[in-house]
Amino acid sequence: MPLRQAPPRECQDRGGHRREGEE
Repeated sequence: MPLRQAPPRECQDRGGHRREGEE
């Protein structure tokens, strides 16, 4: 799954929001 290759738009919207809420 190219999750790291994805654009910074979905990465910041999904990784940023999920990483801050999960941790």
